[in-house]
Amino acid sequence: MKKKRFFPLSMGIGFLFTGLFCCFSVSADAVEGSPGQTVSGEYAVIINTDTSSSQNTGTLVFDDGTDTVSSYLSTGSSAANLPASQILKKASDTSDYNVLSSSALSAAAAQSAATSYYIGQEKYIYRSNSTGKTYVCIGIGEHCYIWMDKDMKASYDAAGKTSSIAKDMAGVYDGQPYRILNTLAGGNIPYEDNSGKISILLETLSSASGMYMYDTDITAIHINTPSASAYVSGEMSKRNGLLVHEGQHALLWLKTRFSNTGRYMWLNEGLAVTAMDYLWGGIDSSGWLNGIAGSTAIRSGSSLIYQTYRDDTAQDYGMPYLFMRYVIDRMAGSYKPMDVLPKFYQIDASTLTCEEYLTQVTGIPFKTLMADFYTAIAAGDLYGNYSFSGDRIAAGKAATFPVFSGNSNQNYTLPAASAVIIKLKNGKFTVPANGSSSIIYRIVGNRATSAAPSEGSGTASDPYKITSLDDLNLISDHPGAYYSLTKDIQTNGNINFSVNYFSGHLDGNSHTIYGLKKPLIAQNDGTIENLRIVADFDDDSQNVQGVIAQYNQGKIQECSVSGTVTGHMGGDGSMVFPEFGGIAGQNELAGIISGCTARLNINLSMPAMKGWVGGIAGLNIGTIEKCVSNGIISVTQENGTSYPLYVGGIAGETQKFGGMGGVIKECLHAGQIKVSGGSSFVGQICGLAAANVINSSTGLNGHILNCYGKTGSGNLVGSTAAVPSTGGLLTDAQMKDSSSYQGWSFGADWKMSDDGIPARTDSSDITSLSVKYTPSSCYIGETPWSFGTLVINNKTEVSITRDMVSGFDNTSAHTCQITVTYKGRQTSYLLPVVAPKTSDITSLQISAKPSRLSYTEGDLFNPSGVSFFATIGGRYAYIYSGYTYDKTRALTSSDTEVTFDYFGAKVTQKISVAANTPTKLNILSSPSKTQYTIGDKLDLSGIKLQIVYSNGTLSPIITTDTLDTYGIHIALGAASNVTAIDKKHIMTASDSGSSLLFYATDILPGQYGTVTAVSSTLSVLAPLQITDTELHLCTGTKNTQYAYSGNVTGGSGEYKTTVVSENLPSGLSRNNIPDSSSYSYFYYSGTVTAPVGTYESLYTVQDTQTKATLSVKIVLHVLASSEAKFYSFVLRASDNPELKQDVIGEIGTDTIILRLPKGTNVTALKPSIDFGYSYGTSLPSAFWSGNPHDFTNPVIYTLTAPDGVTKKSYTAQVEFYDSAQGVTTPTPKPTNTPTPKPTSTPTPKPTSTPTPKPTSTPTPKPTNTPTSKPTNTPTPKPTSTPTPKPTSTPTPKPTATPTSKPTATPVPKPSTTPAPMPSGTPAPVITKLTAPSIKASASWNSCTLRWNRINNARNYILYRKTNSGKYTKIKTLNANTTSYKDTKITIGNKYSYVIRASKKTSSGYIYSPASKAVTVKPNLLRPSTKLKTLKGKQTLSWKKISGATGYVIYQKKGNGSFKKVKTISSKNTSYTFKTAKNVTYSYRLVPYRTVNRKVKTGPASAVKTGKAK
Repeated sequence: MKKKRFFPLSMGIGFLFTGLFCCFSVSADAVEGSPGQTVSGEYAVIINTDTSSSQNTGTLVFDDGTDTVSSYLSTGSSAANLPASQILKKASDTSDYNVLSSSALSAAAAQSAATSYYIGQEKYIYRSNSTGKTYVCIGIGEHCYIWMDKDMKASYDAAGKTSSIAKDMAGVYDGQPYRILNTLAGGNIPYEDNSGKISILLETLSSASGMYMYDTDITAIHINTPSASAYVSGEMSKRNGLLVHEGQHALLWLKTRFSNTGRYMWLNEGLAVTAMDYLWGGIDSSGWLNGIAGSTAIRSGSSLIYQTYRDDTAQDYGMPYLFMRYVIDRMAGSYKPMDVLPKFYQIDASTLTCEEYLTQVTGIPFKTLMADFYTAIAAGDLYGNYSFSGDRIAAGKAATFPVFSGNSNQNYTLPAASAVIIKLKNGKFTVPANGSSSIIYRIVGNRATSAAPSEGSGTASDPYKITSLDDLNLISDHPGAYYSLTKDIQTNGNINFSVNYFSGHLDGNSHTIYGLKKPLIAQNDGTIENLRIVADFDDDSQNVQGVIAQYNQGKIQECSVSGTVTGHMGGDGSMVFPEFGGIAGQNELAGIISGCTARLNINLSMPAMKGWVGGIAGLNIGTIEKCVSNGIISVTQENGTSYPLYVGGIAGETQKFGGMGGVIKECLHAGQIKVSGGSSFVGQICGLAAANVINSSTGLNGHILNCYGKTGSGNLVGSTAAVPSTGGLLTDAQMKDSSSYQGWSFGADWKMSDDGIPARTDSSDITSLSVKYTPSSCYIGETPWSFGTLVINNKTEVSITRDMVSGFDNTSAHTCQITVTYKGRQTSYLLPVVAPKTSDITSLQISAKPSRLSYTEGDLFNPSGVSFFATIGGRYAYIYSGYTYDKTRALTSSDTEVTFDYFGAKVTQKISVAANTPTKLNILSSPSKTQYTIGDKLDLSGIKLQIVYSNGTLSPIITTDTLDTYGIHIALGAASNVTAIDKKHIMTASDSGSSLLFYATDILPGQYGTVTAVSSTLSVLAPLQITDTELHLCTGTKNTQYAYSGNVTGGSGEYKTTVVSENLPSGLSRNNIPDSSSYSYFYYSGTVTAPVGTYESLYTVQDTQTKATLSVKIVLHVLASSEAKFYSFVLRASDNPELKQDVIGEIGTDTIILRLPKGTNVTALKPSIDFGYSYGTSLPSAFWSGNPHDFTNPVIYTLTAPDGVTKKSYTAQVEFYDSAQGVTTPTPKPTNTPTPKPTSTPTPKPTSTPTPKPTSTPTPKPTNTPTSKPTNTPTPKPTSTPTPKPTSTPTPKPTATPTSKPTATPVPKPSTTPAPMPSGTPAPVITKLTAPSIKASASWNSCTLRWNRINNARNYILYRKTNSGKYTKIKTLNANTTSYKDTKITIGNKYSYVIRASKKTSSGYIYSPASKAVTVKPNLLRPSTKLKTLKGKQTLSWKKISGATGYVIYQKKGNGSFKKVKTISSKNTSYTFKTAKNVTYSYRLVPYRTVNRKVKTGPASAVKTGKAK
């Protein structure tokens, strides 16, 4: 194979591999180095071949100061209607879906239609999560049933649109989507209901356009459907890609049992996007790959294999799709998806990992395949393992993979299955000796972004020679280049050479491209001539389509198309409608189609919406001339009698743009037109002449010129009774007579063909060429208004146009030989070029201004487009070159005009030069640190930014040290709610969840005119801390005692504890310490036998995510069993409405003093007390917390020590004070006994499960060992035995954790009543499944649960208990689901959850043990407030608390007490108070939510204090 020539991304240092080849393991195109070796090159790709773990790159030395923004610009623009991220539900968003049916699915086999459905039939379709919905069959297609949500159908019936949308949807699926899916499935799509057809369910999907939900006993695809009022007939055609995408998800599961969640999702999505884009021509029209270029994550190394979606189109869809393109190109040698993709559905993948699966399909070890894929991205070879062979679309998008922007001479951690590309320093790279063994280093010479055929140079005199399909695939790589076909080309069914944008010159030299299946070019801005195409279109298509070009705004001349075009067309029904043309779908204003012939057999099904079909162009806005259409045009439009359809032998419609265009002249339609359905306008020349054509100054006569059609086949123009004054309808005999065609030049332009109709002449018809009326001379820079007249065959005369001329050079004084080429024949003449004398130039004025008159400082003036009208030597001349101008340096804002000088004659042109300002801010790498602790200083280390200025220049790379130099500011927030900060910013809790923003203007992000880049989302965590570390026990009793610390709080909530030293009193055991599974506190139990004393233990608690540590000392005080005492005695304002603040009792030896303001009603005060209940001290129940007492007289509290004998009495009494004088209120101190005494009714000592102790965070999760603690809130009164003895098992087990199993045969479909949680007695079942481990996190209205996957499990059953109720089943989920969001919870309740796994066997179902229970208590978030003090007022502001009904504001003046001063709705996030000068005010904010008419308050904010001005 001939070697193609490559053109690098940027020209770098040349290098040789001479003498190095023996050292490396791969080809010379990309060289793999070993540790310590120094290799020459321009770039290196660093690849982590470990597919599960991040690895260290070793110390990388590279060029970190160059332009790291890829200079590659994709030619052409995306034709996508929607961003890819808005199209699909993630295939494994398994909160409710993606669950297998409980019955075993049969293997793929030939199926007979054992099941059939009828229109009007209702069916309740179960999703595999045991939920479902009733659907009604509304339509039956050849390969599908169409169903609609019963509730939705009522509105469609009322609108009379049910039948229309059913036919619409069935027609779409039965076309290309079915053919693609059937090919993928090897001709055997599995239908789980044996109906022989797929079911398409039309309904409202809240977050997706399409979904595959693993419905039970039916193969179904769910399609998001517009409301009846919004539905436009025919618009379902744009769902064709969704049908293929979701259908692929279905096939992959049903055919292979390949998992689609967790680490498997990426491949499933890659396959789905690949199949979807194949439907659309394989040119990435939806832009899946476009986001790769600007992705900071991909620039820094993004894993190809992801565990969960990253909500990033480029990472989640783009890179997996690019990988699949590579696999196809490598296996098939070019982009031939259907040669490769069906292989993926032919093996059993149920037990395979992605790596094993891909290895089996491709025959290549996955790590090798992945490494070669990344190398192909870096190297961009044209052929071989390091290329996207024959796939210029994928190669072009791969070339945009951004270059790494880290700092040189550092180690980096590269995520699993990822790679980075680095630019080498001085053309050298030393492979690190300290890198992981999983990291490989491949060095490439340059990043090739374009290639050219091996012959030719791309100039007009030496065009690139197109000799093969591979060469044809390169015609878009060099804008403006010349290409020439030298032989016929067979496409062999390939579609990969569709070109997005063409601006060069392609001469077909009368050669033919055979078997074209897609438009050759999406948008033509160049010239295409003398090309023959035999089309074989047979698929569905969207929007605008044509055989040579979809859109033409260049020139297509002397080309012919033949063959067949069949399929179904669609559009979006609002902005873009379907258009088809034999040459171009739409001929734009600047477009010229000249001398072309179409002999196509067109058979199209059009949707029920406006549409255009034409033999030459669907819609003509430009010029069509000298064209013949002689094929069969057959168009059907279903369901669309009220939608116009424009069909013409030449154009479906011709219209003007402004005052120009819309011309069809010297054209003939000699074929047939058949149109059925719709409200059609059919004409032999055009179906519609737009109103701006008919009503223009010349009307039809100025736009439809000398055009002809067949008598008896309809009017020339279908939309009007008016008849053009030129041209007309011809009989068969007239059509064969050349004299019938007025204004046509036979013998030169035209001849009569063997078919008896006019045809274009070719070189064999030209016997002589001569010229006359040629210019005698021209001036330097002048282009003659005429190059003369060409005489053809001594008979016909035509004007010589510029594109017929070669050899013309007006840049200097000389005589040039002008060569005139006409249909392959040539003649020539001499043309002198002379320099004008200054004295001969009597006038000079600008006839056409420069194309660009507005500039930015630093730009260079560009004279392109300028021309001059001059009078020289008594004659007029148009001057296009040969002049000079004064503004040759970089422009400044003081430059207002440019002076042109043509041989001494001068003329000026005004220009404007604006200041050079930032227009874009690129983040090359984000700050390394995104997780903070409250009080940390902002750390911007690792940030790299680059400004794009308005003149297109780039700033140097900006780091944290140069932010100020380049005017980069910092802000926190999101959308329009942002706050400017500086580099010294100290993190607060309110910063958590904010985006870190950088902006290059003085305008805050979110406002008009800002230039912003969003970096990272910050997490700000509370510092690690723990309360209640001094615990009390007693010795000398036989009772089991329990001691609990307070909870560890702050950080991520995931902890690991290390024992430093432990000194426990004898008889006491440690049951648990803070860890990452269930606990956040220290818990001890046992019968203490140690002597009285103090025992200290040291621990280190580490946050497993942030790595922060907390040293903890647990002090255990062992008291005598005869000792009894109060630890706290508090009158809480929340329990005592007559109090304005909490009152702390002063505890003496045997007294408790409560100091209250005079006048306080003390007849029913409710104390909250702590007296050492946890280690056996008791108190009569009438005196427990929350019980009211009359303190008019002293109240006697008598404690009984743990020995059950010793009594200790305290006299509690009130002392009043004068509130005007105030009183010093004791500051509460941590009690010596952190385990609080129960409130209204103490719970007896636990036997099997200790009573939970509340914390500021949700109650810890219980396990098989005790995990709970007594609560601060009232708990039920004890039974008649308040202090029961422990059971014989010293470590109690919770009864709240169910362990029994259900019966062997569960009900296959959900009943209306949830199955109750089994009782506490285990049922004898055969268990082969391990118990899952479950975790929970709650907000005010939802709880997110996560658990580990259990091997061999088929389902998970989730149970919930509310408060002290019973467990009930709330959800059955499939084995691929490892999370669930419970949204049916409310504030004020406590919820406990357990989960177990199940599996169906031949003898029935088996179940795992239930998991350890996890408990949450939903609540509102704690508000974060800010206080702003101005003269005479203070404003308290806060961020909106999700779920809050409103807020209560408390205010305190000076040393006074807090008073409730304002209750406001949740719509408010600030309130302003009037203030008195020099008075200090304090505020706190309490959110609340009203639930069933009851107010539930959330945690109060921190106090904000400020002195008024």
